[in-house]
Amino acid sequence: IVNRSNGAIKSIEVIRSLGAASVGQAFLCKIYTDEHPAGEEVVVKILRPNVKTIIENEHRRFVEAAKATPGMEKTFEGQYERILEELDFTKEKTNVNFGRNVYEKPVMIYTDGFSKASSRSVTMNRLHSMEVHPLVPPTMDSLILKKAPGETYDRFMANTREKAREILGGINLTENAQFADPGSLRAAEAKLITLYNDARTRQEYLLQLTEKWVQEAVYGNGFYHGDLHAGNIMTDGEGLTVIDFGNATHLTKVEREHVLRMMASAMYGRENFFENSFKALISEEGRAVYDAKNANGELTSELHEILNKGVTTDAGKRIFAALMCLQRHGIEIPGPIYNFAQCQMRLGGAVEEINALMNELKHSLSCLRMAPMNVP
Repeated sequence: IVNRSNGAIKSIEVIRSLGAASVGQAFLCKIYTDEHPAGEEVVVKILRPNVKTIIENEHRRFVEAAKATPGMEKTFEGQYERILEELDFTKEKTNVNFGRNVYEKPVMIYTDGFSKASSRSVTMNRLHSMEVHPLVPPTMDSLILKKAPGETYDRFMANTREKAREILGGINLTENAQFADPGSLRAAEAKLITLYNDARTRQEYLLQLTEKWVQEAVYGNGFYHGDLHAGNIMTDGEGLTVIDFGNATHLTKVEREHVLRMMASAMYGRENFFENSFKALISEEGRAVYDAKNANGELTSELHEILNKGVTTDAGKRIFAALMCLQRHGIEIPGPIYNFAQCQMRLGGAVEEINALMNELKHSLSCLRMAPMNVP
């Protein structure tokens, strides 16, 4: 990498590993340049040596294993194409550029705590995407990225819970330990409110990202980040940054049309419309298997039950459960649809996690306000 920088980078210092995957590893590093003689923190991604050859050689074994589960072979082939794309960091660079076009967009921020009832608002850019470092062009096996600010959402939530425990554990009790000191309670309440407001702000950013993700994937050009979860989204309180675009891809126009219909069908429990769009996306052979398995309406009946569980906002969970049901019956699941549904679940999981955090903070505040005080 130093050699390919044509003298721009003098040296690279590895600070620590950011995590290893089956195909490669990411490192937090410092690069030393004339512009940054004290070092600039960056993220360096390195592909494992010979990993592409290893995966291609094992492809036959994967296929044989997939054949053991009816319908899985077609699903695996779709996923395998995605795996091969992750083995080329020049493709991730392309995905990063797509991501910057999608996520580097201003959003409307409401100045009174995000209340849409207020007319006071300002347009600010709170959603961001990771950025490729310009000093060294990526190759198939290496990529340098600018370090995104802040911490991952999962780390933020873990730290917030730890701070809340420290706040509650620091409340002073009276000598007989039966009552809390009023001043100590008020101080703890103020700190918990600060934590809650911070979590609420970051929740709003996450909801805006979710809306943007769906809009672009289904209503836009079909681009979507295929692995959005709380560990792939950075936050610093001023916004969020989407990272790790190795698993990003596009839905075709036909796929978008049918995914939209499947989402609407899942929201309103219309299994017949769901079936029609699903069958339009699978092979002719797959449709024949589907019709044979559904000769007595068994699949339609199971889909009806799944698509009417929970509430309307559970559409993502309903779709994923429906796909898993069909797969258990030996029906092929199109790779892009399987991947889209998985990501929708992961992103929904991140939203549920931060919602749970806010509920915990609310509960702590409620308990704090009901605590007995030693009032003279």
